[in-house]
Amino acid sequence: NGDTYAIDLAGTVIPLPQEKTADGKLAAYVGKSLKVGIRPEDMKDDEEFLEKHPSSHIDAEVEVSELMGAEIYLYLTYKGQNLMARVAPTSKSRRGDKVTMAMDTHKIHLFDPETELINSNLNFLGGSAPVRSRLLLKQKRKQLRKRCTVAVRRV
Repeated sequence: NGDTYAIDLAGTVIPLPQEKTADGKLAAYVGKSLKVGIRPEDMKDDEEFLEKHPSSHIDAEVEVSELMGAEIYLYLTYKGQNLMARVAPTSKSRRGDKVTMAMDTHKIHLFDPETELINSNLNFLGGSAPVRSRLLLKQKRKQLRKRCTVAVRRV
């Protein structure tokens, strides 16, 4: 209908929530590439999470499954991109498995590839002081080390 934005992650189109795109900033990036980041805890493989996020499924291969006690870190490969997920210790995903993962699209962060400025979800910065915002942005960039390139579409 033309008022919804989506990211194209290596051929998988994932719609973005309206509240992430309501400010209109993504309009300038339609047809262009952005970097995308998502934290490991916002990507999961359990049935409940998959059902809750049906429009963001990807099929990935588990390269490493690292049991950390209260959680498992899954190091994944998806169409040449390296991803990481933090899943429940009850996950059955193991090295070599092909797994279906889902992302919480409310937690996706988009970055301009040249300036590295955030293009969506600015509300996570908290506070309006420029110095505070710059410090938080620097911390956020460190947390989102692995970023894939995506194309932005209007659907």
